[in-house]
Amino acid sequence: MASADTPNQQIEDSSATQPESQHWMDLLQLLPFSEYIFVSGSAATWMAERAEFDCIPDWIPNDIDVFVCYSEKMFQSFVTAWLIRNKYIGVAVRRRLGMVDVTLPCYPNLSFVRCNEHWRASDVIQHFDIDICTPIINRRNGGIYVEMSPAVEANIRERKMHCAVRNPKFISKQYPFMRTLNRLQKYKTRGYALMSMTFHSAIHPDFPECDVELRPEDFKALLSQ
Repeated sequence: MASADTPNQQIEDSSATQPESQHWMDLLQLLPFSEYIFVSGSAATWMAERAEFDCIPDWIPNDIDVFVCYSEKMFQSFVTAWLIRNKYIGVAVRRRLGMVDVTLPCYPNLSFVRCNEHWRASDVIQHFDIDICTPIINRRNGGIYVEMSPAVEANIRERKMHCAVRNPKFISKQYPFMRTLNRLQKYKTRGYALMSMTFHSAIHPDFPECDVELRPEDFKALLSQ
């Protein structure tokens, strides 16, 4: 998952004992982390900030995204078993295509996200649009660590972000462009400055009809809203 020079910071040792984050740590301890199950996205960015600056960030993620690289049947069975095992079966559960949203009695909530069963964390984060969302939370040697590339660590420390927009018609899951704009605005309010935005056309030899050239000028209407 992480290269040899990837920073690995054990988040329990930084500020986990502070009351504001104790519930987060209690919840993370209940997750069966593995090479197939990990946390990434905004919650991982929040924890990376906490590990980097050794303090509680002044913004709160909406939920914790737990990525699960299982088949659909295994994914649904895993989530159901987790809810029963942790006695959260009575809370609000919303099941939708490839996702299960769990509203817990105490903040934060959980979103279980199903990914390709042949993928691992490094494959999943390649499809993220904003680089600072790519830290990975996983368990190593009995501790819970935040893992990220040196470039992402530097951007989080310097409060910078870079965005890569991919063709939404590609066969793999991509973020709609307007959602990307909304996410960029959200991270701007969290103190990050957008340094670059690149556009990529998706090309797949087995799905040539899905490849449409993606250009910034195609989104003038969206950008002006």
